[in-house]
Amino acid sequence: MVETLRELGVPLCVVDGEADKMIADLAHVWNCPIVSDDSDFLLYDLPGGVISCGDMDIKTTSASSRYVINLIAI
Repeated sequence: MVETLRELGVPLCVVDGEADKMIADLAHVWNCPIVSDDSDFLLYDLPGGVISCGDMDIKTTSASSRYVINLIAI
């Protein structure tokens, strides 16, 4: 999925280890939501909020190995 996001030019950051604070800080700078099932992010005042991975329908297309992501209506 990371490779597909890079190909699409989507800004992203990959961090090894505990990265909650860094991710929350980037969400503020980029003014965007965080996609995660980690409830720790609910403790941060995030401008775009948190999108649960469970609220997403993620599939790969067999021909291109690209990911197709659709938000499930809540």
